[in-house]
Amino acid sequence: MVHYLVIFVTLYQRLPGGKNFPTKLRPVFFLFFAAPAMGSLAWNSICGTFDPLAKMLFFLSLFIFMSLVCRPNLFKKSMKRFNVAWWAYSFPMTFLALDSVQYAQNVKDQVASRMMLIFSSISVLIFLGVMAGAELVKREWAANSNRLLRRDPVLGSATSPKDKLHLSQCGYLLTRVKSSLLHLFQVLAFSS
Repeated sequence: MVHYLVIFVTLYQRLPGGKNFPTKLRPVFFLFFAAPAMGSLAWNSICGTFDPLAKMLFFLSLFIFMSLVCRPNLFKKSMKRFNVAWWAYSFPMTFLALDSVQYAQNVKDQVASRMMLIFSSISVLIFLGVMAGAELVKREWAANSNRLLRRDPVLGSATSPKDKLHLSQCGYLLTRVKSSLLHLFQVLAFSS
């Protein structure tokens, strides 16, 4: 926890200016509230109850989440084009949603139940959005890969007809190896 406090203070000082931290990596700020949320869940599983320390860690992660959500301009530039750092949104939100579920089960209050529903919905939507963004980037890359390969002096030679024949033979060999391995795994599965 001490390590988390040092990292938190060091990186949170960069938050107001935002100029010292690369724009593409700004979603990483969301990882700030993942550690208290995971700590709360861990403490809950150790003790078996959602005691005051677990609640304190949950409300700390909730406070950090709210302080980041209140600054949408900080993340506006990083949201222009999909980046791998977007996955930093899904992991902390999932743990905050899990933590809110534990809190709602312990408190049994309408506000806690609504908060659980809201955080769970946000977590699912963020995960689906990031997955869709990754799929779009993958399709864009696949559509442009032929153009990229023709321009590459090393890989561009692989598009000649002679090399394509060689690549098709390699593909045939790979499918034979794959089918042999599948057959081997099936034999091993039936023998045990």
